[in-house]
Amino acid sequence: MVNDILKFWFGQAVPQGLPDQAVRDLWFKKSAATDDTIRERFGKLVQSALDTDGLSNWEGRMPDELALVILLDQFTRNIFRDTPRAFAGDRRAIQLVQAGVAERRERQLPLIQRAFFYMPCMHSEDADIQKWGVLLFQKL
Repeated sequence: MVNDILKFWFGQAVPQGLPDQAVRDLWFKKSAATDDTIRERFGKLVQSALDTDGLSNWEGRMPDELALVILLDQFTRNIFRDTPRAFAGDRRAIQLVQAGVAERRERQLPLIQRAFFYMPCMHSEDADIQKWGVLLFQKL
């Protein structure tokens, strides 16, 4: 499932630069069709990730941890768009980022994947975490 998530989110191959426009549209264009596709393909995994300690066996190693962060931080925003549940995975996603950065696990990821690993910091309502996120992005 980890590979399915990463291929869906980043395209077939992970380039050093940016994926093609169709992949980038997944990230930044609001689309009911994209939301539905994510819900159908990954909805059960998102729910598992949101459960207490769900998919905890994905923690502590890349790329599994990146896939878990995408489930918690990105896919929740698609599946539960315009509802409070869109943010249900934020706290855990930030905890994963903090642990991953503390142990420098994210450094093995290509740059675009690192950016999405750091993205929960940018979504945070905590100003200190946002500032830390900016620092992480500046180091990319």
